[in-house]
Amino acid sequence: MCLLSFLLTFTITLVDSIDCDSTYNYHLQGFAIHGERIYWSFGEVLVKTNRAGDKQDVNEVSMHHGGLTYYNGDIYVAGSGAAGQNIMVYDTTDLSFVTNHAIGFSSDGINYHADTFAVVVNAFVYLYNTGFEYDTSYNVGFDCGTGIQNICNINNAWYIGTYVANYGLVELDEKFFKKQRHPQSGAHGIGLWNTDTLALGQSTGSENNWGGRIYLYIIDRSPIRLHGAILRGILQ
Repeated sequence: MCLLSFLLTFTITLVDSIDCDSTYNYHLQGFAIHGERIYWSFGEVLVKTNRAGDKQDVNEVSMHHGGLTYYNGDIYVAGSGAAGQNIMVYDTTDLSFVTNHAIGFSSDGINYHADTFAVVVNAFVYLYNTGFEYDTSYNVGFDCGTGIQNICNINNAWYIGTYVANYGLVELDEKFFKKQRHPQSGAHGIGLWNTDTLALGQSTGSENNWGGRIYLYIIDRSPIRLHGAILRGILQ
């Protein structure tokens, strides 16, 4: 018997890319997009550019600053190493330091959505309110290799990025159960460029001369009809 199923999924098609116009000693950790600005994290350097990638501000920071997110005029950056077990906060006007929030563990990525911060490390997602009071946590329940590197909520679905080959971008539902995986990498940043365009970060260059690039993909959410065995493979 041939099993056929309809799956409301999405495919993504590469349409453009944007390069950060300078290079740094450490590779791209993530980015945040707000309005006409992009905020980039290169481990020990924070950079603000316009949407064309032209540099506007730079702040040298302690190692290791990871993924970042925008909220209420500031960027919030996941921290580890010399940066401590903190979420660091910087003013978007000039990237000056504002404060930090101690969370008791090192983290790799962070995203703000609907009055909630999601902070990731290993295979776990920790949720906090805007005052950084702990709410709850989830184990995504599958192999994330060296751990979840970035996270972003797009249209009420969560997306995580890992270094796992052919598994680098994973869509999760609101309870962080896996819905769909994609071969593109989300390890160096995930964001929404506009309502139908997904942004994925990528490091360019090499050691001590790292650049950052954001690839733009059009999202197509048309239902597709799949053979049952193929459907099971997508959802595994």
